Amino acid sequence: MRVHFLNIDAPIVLAIFVTFGRSVWELWSGMGSGYFDSLTGIVFFMLAGRVLQDRTYRRLSFDRDYTSYFPMAVTVVGTPASVKPLPDLRKGDTFAYTQRGDPSRGWDIDEGAGVDRL
Repeated sequence: MRVHFLNIDAPIVLAIFVTFGRSVWELWSGMGSGYFDSLTGIVFFMLAGRVLQDRTYRRLSFDRDYTSYFPMAVTVVGTPASVKPLPDLRKGDTFAYTQRGDPSRGWDIDEGAGVDRL
């Protein structure tokens, strides 16, 4: 069963139709010039807001995979210490990284890997 409910667009559309109807009536009956200028401003700002909202939603990414939670590069501990991107890490590299203020120490021994919180 599908549930129908009104969202925020319903009262805005109702206000636009009422303003348009009232303006047409005033213009047609000769009572005044109507509210077409206000109606145009309302429609313009509503459309501009919708465009900005759509652009914001497109820029936000809610479908993250596991790689977005890992750092882009880590500091390889050794002499001398160097910064390497994750794809360049090799078996046996010892690295340290800080993510969101969480210092960690990592190691890779044989086939296993682990992370130790400092």
